[in-house]
Amino acid sequence: MKIGPLKMKFFLNHTIILILTVSCCSNLFAATDSLPPCVGPILQIEPRIVTQYNYKGQQLYSYKTTNQTRPQNTSDKMTTIRFYDSNCQLVFTWIRGGIAGLNKLTPDSIQKEKIITIRTDTLDTLVAKKLQPLTNLPDSIAKLAVQKKSYWIEENNYKGNYIYRFQNPADIPSGSKITFVGSWYDEKGKAIPVSPSGKTCWWHYVSGKYSKTQFRPGYR
Repeated sequence: MKIGPLKMKFFLNHTIILILTVSCCSNLFAATDSLPPCVGPILQIEPRIVTQYNYKGQQLYSYKTTNQTRPQNTSDKMTTIRFYDSNCQLVFTWIRGGIAGLNKLTPDSIQKEKIITIRTDTLDTLVAKKLQPLTNLPDSIAKLAVQKKSYWIEENNYKGNYIYRFQNPADIPSGSKITFVGSWYDEKGKAIPVSPSGKTCWWHYVSGKYSKTQFRPGYR
């Protein structure tokens, strides 16, 4: 069957849109899933800025509160950066500035030219608001769930915002025991290091869509 120029243009346009959509979802998935699970307890007190590094192939992280980024009128300002591994264990420390103009890495064997900054994210920037009834699962959460092959999603709330986490990928989809692991995500699909403070409910993928339930999976 010969395809005319108009149909060919239609197919090409929709193919490009599909590629861009998949690409955006993949980037979102990679960006929100790169932080180690142990980061959550470290960042629960107040909003924090997390910087991710690569040091000789090892992923490292540093954390500081948003208050620490505000300008300070001090001539002897000293900056201390603590680098943690994916298990949140301190690997090395970098002290810079101060009156003496320090530029010291501890231990001394660390090569500062090998420290490569990957990116910086501000986490837990949710503004407190009144919790509104929610009847539909946010599209960004549904897309993440599909990427994670998660048949179950746990929903809770934090500061009046709905938050979500996903089924343990080690669970058998048809099994009776369902557990939830990893970071919590806001309605836009951004990982946030918080602890839930509200009533839990769940979303279950059935008949081609996610439906809400008050029954904990595996306990009914």
